[in-house]
Amino acid sequence: MINEKNTALRCMQKDCNDPAEFVFTWPGREPSTACEEHAKKAQRVAEAMGFHLALTRIEQVTFPF
Repeated sequence: MINEKNTALRCMQKDCNDPAEFVFTWPGREPSTACEEHAKKAQRVAEAMGFHLALTRIEQVTFPF
C-alpha cells in the first residue's frame, strides 16, 4: 500500500521493515500497521489475554492529490 506521501507503508513493529498488510489497535493505543506475521502474532497475544483484536486488511488506497 502507498500512503499520501507516495511511500510504501511498513510494519511498525520493532526491527521489521516488511510491507504493512494490516491495521490494528490495541486498547488505549493509536492504530498501528503490521505485516502478516506480526498481525497474526498480535492476534494470538490478544486471544491469550482474553479479548478480540480487530485486524483490518489494508487495501489499495488512492489519495485525491
